[in-house]
Amino acid sequence: MTTDRARPTRPTVAGLLAGLLMLASCGGSGGPPTSPLDTGPTPTPQETQCHAAGWTRERVTVAGVQRLVLWKGPPAWSRGAIVVLHGGGGSHTNFCVANVPLIAPQVRFTDAALARGFAVFLVDSSDQVRDLEGRLCGKVWDDEVRPRDNLDLPLLEDLVQRLIPALRPGASRREVFVAGHSSGG
Repeated sequence: MTTDRARPTRPTVAGLLAGLLMLASCGGSGGPPTSPLDTGPTPTPQETQCHAAGWTRERVTVAGVQRLVLWKGPPAWSRGAIVVLHGGGGSHTNFCVANVPLIAPQVRFTDAALARGFAVFLVDSSDQVRDLEGRLCGKVWDDEVRPRDNLDLPLLEDLVQRLIPALRPGASRREVFVAGHSSGG
């Protein structure tokens, strides 16, 4: 006697379409973005979700590469600011919206930091890092010493020296901490 569980199943067209619709719906409303997201590259659905949760998008161009930063903070940063670097292949949005359980701990980290009085700055890596043979390395941080200018050190310097001070409310702590996940650590 055979049972249905013993037989391999094949995906149906309806099942595939349902799966694609579920994936597409994970990204958010699908509507047009509101003003802070209108400048620069088209926001991802995750960025739109972060914006809806109170995160602000900033564009930073350093070393000829445009980068995106999402940030959020209390009215006064009683503990300072934390700059967060995501893992290789990841995104800055991995720390402000969890559409999959795997990244939920990262979002809990930023929620806890905000609740304790820190401002949080989520920085997106570039996809322009090259190895010694000139091949693109993917979406990673420029974390090795190369015989060329580093793409990320000038970005971090700009954040610490210009962007964060410009956004820091009066009566806030001036300390800046850096935290990272995987290759961002």
